[in-house]
Amino acid sequence: MRNPNPERRLAAVLMADVEGYSRLMGGDEAGTHAGLKAIRREIIDPSVKRHNGRLVKSTGDGVLIEFPSAVEAVACAVEVQRAMLVRNAETPESKRIVFRMGLNVGDLLSDEGDIIGDAVNIAARLERLCVPGGICISRMVRDQIRDRLPYAFDDLGEQQVKNVARPVRVFQVHLDTCSGEPTPLPEPRATSHGWLPWKIAGAAVMAATVIAVASWSWPWAGSVPKDHTGAAQVAQSPAGRVTSQAVRSPLPRLSIIVLPFVNLNDDPGQEAVADGITDDLLTDVSRIPGSFVIARNVAFTYKRKAVDVKEIGRDLGVRYALEGSVRRVGNMLRVNAQLADTQTGEQLWADRFDGETARMPELQADVTSRIARALDLALTDAEIRRGQRERPGYPDAVDLTLQGLATLNGPHTRDNVVASLHLFGQALRIDPYHVDAMLGIARASVELVNLRVNVQSAAEVLGYARAKVAQAVALAPQNAHAHWAQAELLMAQGRHEEAREAYQTTIALNPTLANVYARLAANAVFTGRAQESFAHVDHAVRLSPRDPRLHVFYFQKCHGYAHLAEWDAAIEWCRKSVALAPFWIAYIDLISSYGWKGMRDEAQAAIIELHKLLPNYTVRRWAQENWSSNPIFIAEDARLIEGLRKAGLTDE
Repeated sequence: MRNPNPERRLAAVLMADVEGYSRLMGGDEAGTHAGLKAIRREIIDPSVKRHNGRLVKSTGDGVLIEFPSAVEAVACAVEVQRAMLVRNAETPESKRIVFRMGLNVGDLLSDEGDIIGDAVNIAARLERLCVPGGICISRMVRDQIRDRLPYAFDDLGEQQVKNVARPVRVFQVHLDTCSGEPTPLPEPRATSHGWLPWKIAGAAVMAATVIAVASWSWPWAGSVPKDHTGAAQVAQSPAGRVTSQAVRSPLPRLSIIVLPFVNLNDDPGQEAVADGITDDLLTDVSRIPGSFVIARNVAFTYKRKAVDVKEIGRDLGVRYALEGSVRRVGNMLRVNAQLADTQTGEQLWADRFDGETARMPELQADVTSRIARALDLALTDAEIRRGQRERPGYPDAVDLTLQGLATLNGPHTRDNVVASLHLFGQALRIDPYHVDAMLGIARASVELVNLRVNVQSAAEVLGYARAKVAQAVALAPQNAHAHWAQAELLMAQGRHEEAREAYQTTIALNPTLANVYARLAANAVFTGRAQESFAHVDHAVRLSPRDPRLHVFYFQKCHGYAHLAEWDAAIEWCRKSVALAPFWIAYIDLISSYGWKGMRDEAQAAIIELHKLLPNYTVRRWAQENWSSNPIFIAEDARLIEGLRKAGLTDE
């Protein structure tokens, strides 16, 4: 019998439902039922308990959960969905159990353990609006968590929902911007490799895994090498362990407002150019992983106003402000941009970008892409320094991942790759679902193979990288860096045409990634289209003329010329590359070019430099590298091999 006086209270409600439940049960009733029970036991119930929730009821294909706060409810939903993405990564698509989730906050009635009311009804309607694997929340939920959880949202607008008089403003949570302390996954089964690529948590960090798999005896436990950025200096806790007990800032990481660029000309026609650059920058900056960008309609309320960036930071809850100006001088367009810290008012970065106005649409796109790329580097550097300042001795997963990326994107050396693996591995100990750390490990693993430090276990290392890429793509399918890592893996496996498609997908998602254009140049050489490589390199240099990997960009130009037997140009660009940073493969092309030009003394000096990086490297080792099976590439490579012999590189 119902209680005539049910309890009324304010609470957060989570409604979850299995997508395609009838299809799953029709295909494998017993397996689906067993899978749902395991998910409840291993993922949902522990997460609900950890976030102080109460399971109200469970139907065959869904659950209704009550929480004391919106923060706890959303944190639980994110935790469960991320765990499900990882769990499903190795499951055939036809058998994947995928949840849709809707969350609301409101007044409800509690009667004999059950809950009813508009709060529950709206949560149920939001769940039905949600994409499979997603989380939809009401505006009330968004307002309560926006300053407490560093998540990004898509505004889906006002939605008319059944049996509710007024429209409900709906937001979708971006899972790939979420970080924190997620639910530990259940112990996974062994794979065909005989080891557990999904086992990240606990003592097995990635660096140790790569050592165990590849049997490489490098001094991983010693001090981490320091690169030119200083990013590899990992602060340790007093106990010698990285800890998640960081002092967290109330402002979201990489949170930024792009203020309307100022038109410095009297010509009103230039106003559209300034606004267009601002709009394009809003798009490009939002592609930076982990960024939180204030919406255009808010940013443009500051147009034509004198602004105090510290006041903006307090009002909007952002760490950084990008502002700038546009001036036309004759047939030239000059764009100035500055990045400021809203907490201190300090100018962190500034640059000027010039171009001819004859091709205005292309110029506008080029300038905004270059600013976005420079801004990505500047923000990463600023966040590294902020983390070292605010959390000395206690870096969190984001700190460590940013340090790892800065190290990996620095000079192309073994020490930097090893250091980055340490950093990414420690980040994953704190947050096993940190997508950027997973992708960093995948890229670094591939680079270990590409550096040819030891190739005897390359297949195992690439197998680990493949597992990390699959996991990251499952968590963040629209993350450009996930497709970039996938392209690198395909390149290392010799699947160059597939890699080319993956690079193009990456650029479609984020056209500001200069390194990807440089890798497209390498791909062009591997597929017998060396002449096409130069345009890709030129675009990379134009996007990022002071890139930490500029020496690699220059090498790609050297490599294209070497494959086309244009020896003078190859020598010029190889010299530019190694003058910036030592790179073993640049010395290969340089030695071969010297050999063909009969420059024996210069060739011997280059061989000495090569052997500093790879002792006892021989012509035979190069001939056995098996970079590509493309017949044009093979013929061009044979010419390079002959040049190495002419230069005097040892054959055996």
